[in-house]
Amino acid sequence: MSRRILISPILSTIAGIGLAACSDTTLGTFSVVEPLPEVAVPSIGIAIAVPPVTIELPSDITAQEELANGDYDFLTSARPRRLDLWITDSSEDPSRDSLEDGSMDNFDFLSMLEVHISAELNGQNSRTLVASVPEGDPQYGSGSRMLSLTLEDVDVLDFVEAPGGYSLSVTLSGNSPPDNIFIAGEVRFRVGVGFR
Repeated sequence: MSRRILISPILSTIAGIGLAACSDTTLGTFSVVEPLPEVAVPSIGIAIAVPPVTIELPSDITAQEELANGDYDFLTSARPRRLDLWITDSSEDPSRDSLEDGSMDNFDFLSMLEVHISAELNGQNSRTLVASVPEGDPQYGSGSRMLSLTLEDVDVLDFVEAPGGYSLSVTLSGNSPPDNIFIAGEVRFRVGVGFR
């Protein structure tokens, strides 16, 4: 009987040390899918080379149900794991586009595409590359209506938790599309969580 009394405080102390050691470490991970709303890629009406165009994508991973209702105390990491962009059905809708030419739109007008994440961090505007489809990628010129981007191995937790929020932006290079093109997409994040 006296042994149990002695062992119990020892086990409690060891368990307490173990939990304290884990207080700032990742104890689990899960995926969060953030839909990217439809945005327009404007056309100038003729297919000629144009300077790079940057389009802002409204985004907020923290508003996704998996994070908003999560059973955890804090995030330890947020890494993009997949990012796809596609042309929506709105691209062929003449009521949405006065330049609509009647043909199926695709990404053949592009020669390069990059996605950056931006936020104000420590009083400075910060920006980092998260995904791209590099120049010469076989997805260009294939008539594709969907692009799967190559992901950078970056932890964007600081951006996701920035007090002023963050934004994603797509920078496109190539020719002007023959008519306005509407794109949407989704980004899948792998997030790490911890408990206090």
